[in-house]
Amino acid sequence: MPQKRNIKGLLDSLVDKDGLKTEVTINITNRTLTRLSLTLLGTGVAIIIIARLANNLKIKPSVKAAT
Repeated sequence: MPQKRNIKGLLDSLVDKDGLKTEVTINITNRTLTRLSLTLLGTGVAIIIIARLANNLKIKPSVKAAT
């Protein structure tokens, strides 16, 4: 089981006694990368579906204004 990290541990790994570290290595496992990719893909699909539904649900005026 992967080790759980807290915010303090993450911040400590980014900042040392001299200040902010400029070189930070982030390790991503295949499982994490797959989850991230599927989440981004699902989010994109959801945005497209909601935009199309909102476009189809626009209220069309049933009575024309007298000019």
